[in-house]
Amino acid sequence: AGGPDLWLLRRPDGERPPSQLLVVDASENLSVVEPAWRAYCEAPEAEMTGESRTVRIIDLLDDEVDLSLARVRPQQGGPDFLRDFTGALDRFRDTSATLSDAPFALEPLTERQDLPTTTVGELVKAGLITILQAPPKMSVEQGGPLPVLTAEDATLGTVPSGRTTPDPAPVMVTPGDVVTTIMGAVRVITRGGAALGPQLTLYRVDPERLDPDFLAGFLRSADAARIHPSSSRLDVRRARVPMLPLAEQRRYGAAFRELFALEDRLRETAALGETLIRLGFDGLVDGHLRPCDQGV
Repeated sequence: AGGPDLWLLRRPDGERPPSQLLVVDASENLSVVEPAWRAYCEAPEAEMTGESRTVRIIDLLDDEVDLSLARVRPQQGGPDFLRDFTGALDRFRDTSATLSDAPFALEPLTERQDLPTTTVGELVKAGLITILQAPPKMSVEQGGPLPVLTAEDATLGTVPSGRTTPDPAPVMVTPGDVVTTIMGAVRVITRGGAALGPQLTLYRVDPERLDPDFLAGFLRSADAARIHPSSSRLDVRRARVPMLPLAEQRRYGAAFRELFALEDRLRETAALGETLIRLGFDGLVDGHLRPCDQGV
C-alpha cells in the first residue's frame, strides 16, 4: 500500500484484446498474484473478487486519463473488512493497554553515580567475551535447510527468517548470546538453532562472570552514541562497561531487559496503530464504517 505499482504488459497477438485490465492488490501477500492472473486469463471479462478486480480500459482513458492504480485498487468485502478491522482494533487495545503497566524499577539519584569501568576490548582479552561474525561469503538469498537470523530479525525481535546451507561452516547462535546490527539494534538471544546472518556481530559471554543483559544494555548505549552507524567493530571494543559483581550486573540486566521489552511493545503498538488507521480511512471512504456518537 502506497508503494510502487508493477505493470505487466503483453504484446498483442493479433486477436481482439480484452476490454478490461486485471488489478491485484498484493501489498500484503504476493502469493495472491498467480491465481488471480490465471483466473483472469481464463475469463478476462469476468468479475473478480478478493484482492483482485477488473477495470474497464475505457474508464482509465477518459478525459483526464488517470493511470494511478491507487484509485481503482480492489475494495475489501464486508465480512473480510469487518474481520480485519475488529481484529486490528482488539490487538491495538490489548497491546496499548500493557504500556501503562511497564514496571520501571528505576531509582532517580540526586547526584550522578560514578562506576569503575573497563572496555569491551579488555573484556575480550580477559576471556569474558568472544566476538564472532558470519562467514564473509555466506548467502541467505538462495534458501537452504538451515534457518538464519537476519539483521531485520534482530531489529524487530522476530524468528529467524533467512535460509542457508551449512557450507561454509556457519556461526550458530545460542541462548545468552548478544547480537548487534550495524544500525545499532541489540538483541539477547533466547532460542538457539539458527545461524548468525550477515551484517551481525555476536558477543558470546562467560555467564559465570558477565551477565548478557547487562552487556546488551551498555552495547546499546554505545551504539546509540556513535556518530556513524557503519563504524567498524573496533569502535565497539572501546565501549565502556562498568566493573560490577555478577549479582549487581544481573540487577542492571533485569532493568535493561524491561526496557528492551517495552521497546518491542511500543514497536508492535505503532505497527498495529498504522494498520488500524489505514483500515479506518479505507472503511470510512468505502462505506464499511460510519461515525458513531460514542466514537470508535
